[in-house]
Order: sequence, then structure tokens, then C-alpha cells
Amino acid sequence: MRGVIRGTLAGIGVLIIAFALALMVPVSETMWGKILYVRGSVNVTAEEREAGTSGFWKTWDRHNSFLQEEIEAWLIEIDTDSAWLGPTTVEDMATHFDAATGGGATMETRFLAHYLATRLNERAGLLSPSGEHDVSALDPRDYLELGDPQIATLEEIIAAIEAKHGTDPTKEQFEIMKDIADALNNMDV
Repeated sequence: MRGVIRGTLAGIGVLIIAFALALMVPVSETMWGKILYVRGSVNVTAEEREAGTSGFWKTWDRHNSFLQEEIEAWLIEIDTDSAWLGPTTVEDMATHFDAATGGGATMETRFLAHYLATRLNERAGLLSPSGEHDVSALDPRDYLELGDPQIATLEEIIAAIEAKHGTDPTKEQFEIMKDIADALNNMDV
């Protein structure tokens, strides 16, 4: 009888450890779906989800996270809101991201791709407009003039980037804005 109890307890222990790992380790939902089936639902806030990089948004149709109609509605809102950005279809969005790669890419096109991903993340609820970010290490001379770059909200960062449109940024200034957008997309700040 003791062996049966020990075996049962060991099995339960393994299940508890697997469940704990499922909650702690960021692994794709499809992978855990093949390993562990748990019934129920989990509510995830915007701050707990991972934001998407430009690669995530470029391949939107491969992971089915958002519908084409949703993305195109966001692109239209972004186009209306932004002096920097203009794609309004997923095809134009892909072209925008393609321009940021390869030998013909410039710091400006790289910035625009990362910034578009940031704006899409904000519209999709993957980044909170009121979420605070420490971008001081990425902008040590405060090019964006954020006031307090150690606790800048996404909303403030977007407004500061938009304010730089038409100011003829240098390659280094485009790189600052690209690095900030990239860090936001990767949730590194």
C-alpha cells in the first residue's frame, strides 16, 4: 500500500511542478497544449502579455493573433494620429517592415518599422499608454525631452517622438528613437 501512495504522491508532485513551470516559463500556447491540458480560463491584462516586435507584426497572418480587419483599423487610426507613419493596409505594413531590412535599409526606415510595431502594440492593447518606462539609458542626453525619462509613459514617449517629425533628425537621433521603440516592443524598459 505504501508504494501505491508514494507513486501517487510522486505523480501529483510531477503534475504540480509541470503546472508551476507552465505558469512561470514563457512558452507558446501550442507547445503546452500538447504537453499539459488544464481546464479553465486565465484573464491576462495588457501589462502581462508580451508585446510584438516588427517581426511579429510582419508575420501577423502566421500566428493568427489578430484579424486583418483589426490590424487595418488600427493602421488607419495610427495613420490619422501619426505624422511619421502611413500604411493603412497589411500589404503596405509588410512593405514598411521590408524596407527596414537588408542592404538598402537606413536608420530612418529601421526606426519607422520599430515605431510602427510600438504603435500597433499600443492599439492592440499589448502596451499600455499609461505604463511607465525607464528610457534614460537609451536617451542619456534626453533627445526626446521627456521631462523624466526614468518614468516616461508610453503616451509621453509617443508624443515626444511625434514632436520630432519635421525636425530633420540625424542618424544618431533616429537610432535613439529606434532603440526606444525596439526596447518597448521587447518589453526591455
